[in-house]
Amino acid sequence: DYGWKTNGNIDQLSAGQIHAESHTEAENSVRAKDETEEDHMPEYGKISRLSSPPNEASGEDKWPFQWNPNSRPILKAHPITIPENHPLLKEHDPRFDISGSTLSKLRAFLIPPSGPEYRQSQKGSFVLPSLPAINVFIRLFFEYFSPQMPVLHHATVNTNTDLPPPLLAAIVIIGAIYSHLKHTRRFAIVLLDIVRWHLIIALECDNSLMRDPMIIYAEALICHTGLWNGNKRAFELAEVVRGALVTHIRRANFGDIKSQAKGSNQAEWKQWVVGESWRRLAWVIYAIDCQFPSLLSLPGTISIGEVGN
Repeated sequence: DYGWKTNGNIDQLSAGQIHAESHTEAENSVRAKDETEEDHMPEYGKISRLSSPPNEASGEDKWPFQWNPNSRPILKAHPITIPENHPLLKEHDPRFDISGSTLSKLRAFLIPPSGPEYRQSQKGSFVLPSLPAINVFIRLFFEYFSPQMPVLHHATVNTNTDLPPPLLAAIVIIGAIYSHLKHTRRFAIVLLDIVRWHLIIALECDNSLMRDPMIIYAEALICHTGLWNGNKRAFELAEVVRGALVTHIRRANFGDIKSQAKGSNQAEWKQWVVGESWRRLAWVIYAIDCQFPSLLSLPGTISIGEVGN
């Protein structure tokens, strides 16, 4: 597999794990219920039987795929801490750890813009976890989720230099979901909303990002997580992200790039890694696009011929 990690027994970020259930009580009751559930989170490694992530309180929540845009969104998430004696820290592998400077770049990406438009909007607020906790989330992503969408080459990827802040933020969101720690469900919902919004702004400001495979991969992770994190607002906006995601990979010719490296084996090897990542990214996006016909009874956007060619 040339260094790409595979694992046949992978936990799935699926509807069975984190799919939404109806919430018909008032918002205060929803929040109280969520806090009570998080206080009884199972120990790491055990299967969670708790209810799905919280939704906005709405009379339509009892019906699948119906969401009231006038309902109050989830805007705040409590801080996440990991005790020093927790197995997540004791068994941590530092292979994919990021440095403090990389974390500072991530924080800078998540800083909200100034201006009255932002103040009038309802954007969430949260506290980014400490560097050790962030590194735990990144490791969980590579261990449990990356084999499902194996775009990144585990043997050679450098998390400090190869991953732009939007992709790193999406990785943190998914890793937090896999941690099963207290407050991570609400944290993932709030951070996903902020990352999606900031990525849209970045794409509008820099056209070159539309052809960057790591940015397109970040879009793919945002879309996938929005589908399956159980929040109805995120679900609907995932359908919006899908349109941009498909357009960007299509304009990039579905990763069909010609190798230009000649000479040393090292140069050819690196070029192979880049080309293989592009091809895998195209198939990942095709797989995401295939989920929408099943979920919404809508036709797929990408044909098998586009990817196969």
